[in-house]
Amino acid sequence: MSDKIFGPGTDCYNKIIYCIKILFLMIFKEAYTGASNDLQRATDLVAKVQEIAEREAPGSTVKALISGEAFLTPPGLLYDLVVSSIREEIGIEPALSTGGGTSDGRFLIKLCPVVDFGLPNATMHKLDECAAVEDIHALSRIYGRVIAKAFS
Repeated sequence: MSDKIFGPGTDCYNKIIYCIKILFLMIFKEAYTGASNDLQRATDLVAKVQEIAEREAPGSTVKALISGEAFLTPPGLLYDLVVSSIREEIGIEPALSTGGGTSDGRFLIKLCPVVDFGLPNATMHKLDECAAVEDIHALSRIYGRVIAKAFS
């Protein structure tokens, strides 16, 4: 058995790894609402990772941080303002969903109602992100309707 570490440009022998850091992201879906059973699932996952780490690397440390839980704002005044504005402006009936991805709204949801709404686009957050100009104009008109209704 060789104790050589193989890899591009390596010629190393008897190297001991001092520290390894592994980060992973677990995205909560709408089923994970912060209820005790949902947090229990996350706690169970952390416990399982700790168990494996201790077995494979005794003395290792596992740290877990839940930076924001999934949220789904129930229908209410803000939801109604946004839905009716979308319906009136572009004729689409929106639905409550968490399919849009991670949102900074997860940090605000405990303070106030949150509705995330933006451009429909398959290139969002990707290299060469783009959006149709008409979609940008429609979004602007919808935002205008929401504001006008909120202050009327």
